[in-house]
Amino acid sequence: MSDEPAADTPASPPPAPPRRRSRWLRALGWFFGVLLALLLLILGALGWLLGTDSGLQALIGLARDHAPGTLVVGKAEGRVLGDLRLSGFDWRNGELHVQVA
Repeated sequence: MSDEPAADTPASPPPAPPRRRSRWLRALGWFFGVLLALLLLILGALGWLLGTDSGLQALIGLARDHAPGTLVVGKAEGRVLGDLRLSGFDWRNGELHVQVA
């Protein structure tokens, strides 16, 4: 007995090549994949900024750099979405002066 098929047996037709998705479906898949990745990145960054002490420190640094006038924060502890403790907060902008001891 041999493993080869007999010569008089008809050969089975070759398998059909796998069907490829159209280009626009692949492009649409990439678009939504990138969109989902960006959304997750933004949500993660917001979670870090609002939910951690280091995020609070980063937000204070951004506020110092970009707020109009002069901003001074003596001590900041906690997180924005939770237990937040500020002391020595002082903001001056022209005639307006806000101070929290």
